[in-house]
Amino acid sequence: EQITTPDSSRALTRTAETVVRGVWFAVWATIIWWLLLFVAGALFIAAAPKLIADLTALSMKRPFGRLGIGVLSFSATIGLVLVAVLTLIGIFLLPFVAIYVFVACSLAYLAGVYFVGVRIWTAFAPVGTNLQRMIVLALSLIVGGLVTMVPFIGWLATLLFLAFGFGVISVRVIARWDRGEVAMSVPAPNAV
Repeated sequence: EQITTPDSSRALTRTAETVVRGVWFAVWATIIWWLLLFVAGALFIAAAPKLIADLTALSMKRPFGRLGIGVLSFSATIGLVLVAVLTLIGIFLLPFVAIYVFVACSLAYLAGVYFVGVRIWTAFAPVGTNLQRMIVLALSLIVGGLVTMVPFIGWLATLLFLAFGFGVISVRVIARWDRGEVAMSVPAPNAV
C-alpha cells in the first residue's frame, strides 16, 4: 500500500485565508463602529451645545468622584438585565432592556472617551468651537479605541471610559432631579 503524505501546504493556506478574512471583518466592523460613534457624538455636539458644555464642566471637576458614581450607574444598568430575567413581566421586556443597556453603554463609552479627550486637550489648548470639539471627539475615539485593543489593559481602559461617562451623565441627571425637587418643594409666595 502506498503511503501518501498529507498536503499540509494546502491546509495551511486555507487556515491563513480564514484568519485573514476574520481579521478584515473585525477591522471593518471596528471602523464602522467608530464612525457610528463619531456621527452620534457630532450630532450631540451640533444639536445640544449647552448640554455638552454642562457635561464638560462636570467632567472637569472631581474625576474620581465621577468614576465612583459611574461604577454604581454602570452596575445598576447591567443589573437591570438580571432583574428583568428574574421577573415574569421582565422576561417579556428583556429585548427592550437589552437595547436600553446597549444604547446606554454605547453613549457612556462615547461620553467617557470624549470627556477624557477634552481633559487632555484643554491641558494644551482651549476647546471653544464645535469644529474643535469634533476634532477632539475624532481623536479621542481613535486613541481610545486603540488603547482598548491593547491586551490585558484594554478591558480596564474600556471599563474606565464607561464608568467615567456614566458618572458624568449620572451627576447631570441627579442635578436636574434635585433642581426639580427643590422647585416643587419651595412654597409659592403668598399673594397680598
